[in-house]
Amino acid sequence: EHFVKQVFLQGWKPIGGMLSGLRRSMSSTLIGSKQPLTSDCAVAQDEECGLWRYLVVDTSGVRPRTDASYGKENKSGMARVKEGTLVDISLRRRAGWTTWLCMREGKGWLHDISPKDHKVRLIEVDLLHVDWQFQVTSQSLPVFPKPSLQFLSKPPLASKGSLSHGELISVSQRIRPLNIKG
Repeated sequence: EHFVKQVFLQGWKPIGGMLSGLRRSMSSTLIGSKQPLTSDCAVAQDEECGLWRYLVVDTSGVRPRTDASYGKENKSGMARVKEGTLVDISLRRRAGWTTWLCMREGKGWLHDISPKDHKVRLIEVDLLHVDWQFQVTSQSLPVFPKPSLQFLSKPPLASKGSLSHGELISVSQRIRPLNIKG
C-alpha cells in the first residue's frame, strides 16, 4: 500500500468527471477551504475579505506585486510563485477582467487573470481533506510531480513513479478547482 499526500493521476478529470483507472474503496469526509476571517476586516467597495485558496496554473509562475497594480514600479523583488503552488489569499480586489489577490501573510499581490494578455494565472480551489483509498484498475498509472491543469491533456515527461494494476493508494488531500466549466 502506498501513502501519497497529494495525488494527481492521469485521466483524472476533477470537474464532473470520473477517476479513470481507479476504484474508490472507502467513503470520504470533505472539508472545504473557504473560511471567514474576523468581522473587523475593513474593505473598500470592490474588495472582499475572507480566506481563499488559489492554485498557480501559469507554467512560468506569477511574480508578486507590492500593490494591486500591474505597473513596473509595483514589481516586488520576490521570486515568482511557481506553477502548482497553493496560495492562501485574505483579500480580493476586483479591477475589470482581473481580480487582485493579497497573499494571506502580506507577502504581496497576485492576479488571477493577467491585465496584459487576459491569460489565466491562478484559479480558485478547495483543498479537500479526505480519507480515501483507491485500487488501480488500469495496467499502470503515473503519479504526477505537482498539480497542473496541463497534465489533463498532456502527461509530463517525468512522473514521480507509477502504480501497478491492483495496488492500493491512500489519499489524504485533493485539490478541487472551483468555477470551471467543462
